[in-house]
Amino acid sequence: MMKKTRGVSQLIATVALIAVTLSAMFVYVQGLNQYSAGETGLLSGAFRINSMKNYERVSIVYLFKNSTGLYILAYNYGEVDAAISRLIINSNPVENGTYSPINIPAKSLSLIAVTHGSYTGQIQVSIITARGNVIFQTGVL
Repeated sequence: MMKKTRGVSQLIATVALIAVTLSAMFVYVQGLNQYSAGETGLLSGAFRINSMKNYERVSIVYLFKNSTGLYILAYNYGEVDAAISRLIINSNPVENGTYSPINIPAKSLSLIAVTHGSYTGQIQVSIITARGNVIFQTGVL
């Protein structure tokens, strides 16, 4: 004695399937409208910023010192200029204004002169760029 009426669960499943389909269509249409208008959302903007980090490629080539200070030879083999936001030597941040230059041009070698502090023995140098890349090098002076 089976009933020939449809169950409630089939009705709920149909409504849920239509709701999921309509919401996915809404998200797709909104994304298409933003793309055609040239706008970017939060996630796409974050991905674009992180992709710019990949174009900044800095390497510390050599560390040396003389009577005038510590010198860091850095090479930016990337496609964009690298701006130094922080320089850390032996876990101690170096104050702005006591080293130069602040910018390392793309495809060029730069000599960073640190005129403050006395460094001997093993030294650890970290360069943190404005885009958030960290370059680390250990050397013995």
